[in-house]
Amino acid sequence: MLRKDYQVVIGLEIHAQINTKSKLFSSTSTEISAPNMNVNWYDIGTPGILPRLNKQAVKLAVQTGYALNCTIQNISQFDRKHYFYPDLPSGFQITQYFHPICTGGYIDNIRINRIHIESDAGKMHHQGHKTLIDFNRVGCPLMEIVTEPDFRSIEQVNDFLNKLILRLKWIESCACNLELGEFRVDVNVSVNKEEEPFGTRCEIKNLNSIYNIRHAIEFEVQRQIDELLLGKEILQESRGYNPDTKETFSMREKTDADHYCYYRDWNIPILNLSEDIISKWISEIKYLPQQKREQFKNIISKSALNVIIDDKKLFQYFEKATTSYLDAFANVLTNEFMGMCQKKDYKPYDTCVSADNLSKLIDLIENKKIQRSALKKVLEIMLINNKDAEQIIVDENLLNITDENIIKQYCNEIIIEYTELSTQYKNGDNKIMNVLIGKLMKKSRNIDPQVSEAILKELIYR
Repeated sequence: MLRKDYQVVIGLEIHAQINTKSKLFSSTSTEISAPNMNVNWYDIGTPGILPRLNKQAVKLAVQTGYALNCTIQNISQFDRKHYFYPDLPSGFQITQYFHPICTGGYIDNIRINRIHIESDAGKMHHQGHKTLIDFNRVGCPLMEIVTEPDFRSIEQVNDFLNKLILRLKWIESCACNLELGEFRVDVNVSVNKEEEPFGTRCEIKNLNSIYNIRHAIEFEVQRQIDELLLGKEILQESRGYNPDTKETFSMREKTDADHYCYYRDWNIPILNLSEDIISKWISEIKYLPQQKREQFKNIISKSALNVIIDDKKLFQYFEKATTSYLDAFANVLTNEFMGMCQKKDYKPYDTCVSADNLSKLIDLIENKKIQRSALKKVLEIMLINNKDAEQIIVDENLLNITDENIIKQYCNEIIIEYTELSTQYKNGDNKIMNVLIGKLMKKSRNIDPQVSEAILKELIYR
């Protein structure tokens, strides 16, 4: 637990793989394959092979900037970041250090410093005393989203990342499959006493799950406080995270920017985006999740809205609803319907049940044409063949009985059959009415309980 006399300061550097079919500067596929299969001469740093910029990567970076409230720069450039590491065969990474494509931006009260495009490195697999290198990931396009050090709690970090992932998924600029390394986070953590300057930061590298991010921050904050209480100095360093022990560990001294010897990559022309092309790309984003959340927040329940907004395809299914009872539609969609689908490991939008047919079922229930208890049975039939909801209730004899003469006939039978219960109710035992209604429903589930209750009372007191 964080001591009250210390505050934590956190900044994030998020590496999101841009959702393209080919790499940033070559035609090689970005699809998952066997190790070292998606590699060409440019990817492995062969001299004399020139890069060719992926237009789709630039477009998705611009759209991401818009989704995160950034300023899109008309002019940006690519630079070389020099360092030696076995998974970087060229000896440098292409990035945008001096002039990034997007600047500024925010999500809620968390400021975003910049978004820049860069190429990914390979992946090392450590096996005992040897290390294998897979170069498939070399050259895959990344967006690095850099925040300001505005976080003061783990909860803020979690909330920001969840909202960021949702926006990236909605505009389809990044699939955000954390387990595949498509969304990786470097966390900069420092602690200081209130009224004092920020402390020395340590960077925890390559965290690929919200769970690991939480535990890495928790450990690192406590480690730094313990060091300071012992009178030790916090070293500026890069640290790894061991998910088994839930501890961070020292990797290397943190390198300053000067050590990377950044300079422009003259093989890549200056990126010059006109206002027309920026506007065209942005116009392709029809809406963002936060806009739809605002639109429907007073129309459907918060719990249903959270589920629907979390999956863009599910929201698109919801938007096709033709019923005026949207709250009821959303609740059935996210509860009964999704529950049935999960048992068979698919989503509502993958089934043969159209939003229009589900809307018909909702209308039938809300307009008292059938009982709410018939919902599951009708849905199960619809899931098999998407038979029309109105036809199902006819075929299955589920229509409510609305003729009062027929209902009176059923009620008289109950009163005669259960004379003692009827007498108890007449003598003031109001709880007995629920028992009588239950008996009535066993005779016919198509009778409206509320209408039946009124008729029962009338006949008993007659």
